[in-house]
Amino acid sequence: YDGLGGHANGVRECNVNVTRIQRVQNPKLWRKFITRENEVKEANGGQSNRQRLFHGADPGTLGIVISQGFDDRVANMSGAMGAGTYYAKFSSYSMAYSQMAAHSREVQRGSHSANSMRYPSLVRFTPGAIVPPPAAVSERRQSFNAPQIAVQNGEFAMALCEVQLGNVGANMGRPSMRRPPDGYHSVSQAAGTQQHIFATFAEAQGYPSHLLFFRKAGRATY
Repeated sequence: YDGLGGHANGVRECNVNVTRIQRVQNPKLWRKFITRENEVKEANGGQSNRQRLFHGADPGTLGIVISQGFDDRVANMSGAMGAGTYYAKFSSYSMAYSQMAAHSREVQRGSHSANSMRYPSLVRFTPGAIVPPPAAVSERRQSFNAPQIAVQNGEFAMALCEVQLGNVGANMGRPSMRRPPDGYHSVSQAAGTQQHIFATFAEAQGYPSHLLFFRKAGRATY
């Protein structure tokens, strides 16, 4: 709990207080992620480049993401790095997207209705709790409970994701891209130590492992 909370509370200028953390357990999405990760690793000479990154969105969109996964079909072609799924190294960048409502409506127009969704289970994190990894969740748990995505009393939410970046095309992200350049599995907005925004173009390359709920703080404490 402390380690995950630190991702949102102690990063750069992101002045927030974490109110709760929920772990997403979606075996179907996890299996897809592992399959894609193995494909990327094989194409990348056996090298793994899995990173824990943020994805900001409004609560409605996050509900779709944790139940159905990321969907590049509804990605915005006018994005700075094309029609991919965007992830950020710093939570301060993702905060702005956690406060936008329009994206949810765009996503829902291209997905199943909320009433017909099959949801993953969410586990509230408490200090010292031992929670099995998604791969260990029983296959018999096919009927998922609806996630508690509703924010309360000025809360916002964002997803903390496991992302297999593979071979990153540093500073190769361009508007209107639909796939990374040949030989690469993702792109970034800069090179070297300045890389902090990434885009992937294969939906299963990212797995939303946790939801972070937070409120803006009046003053940062580090």
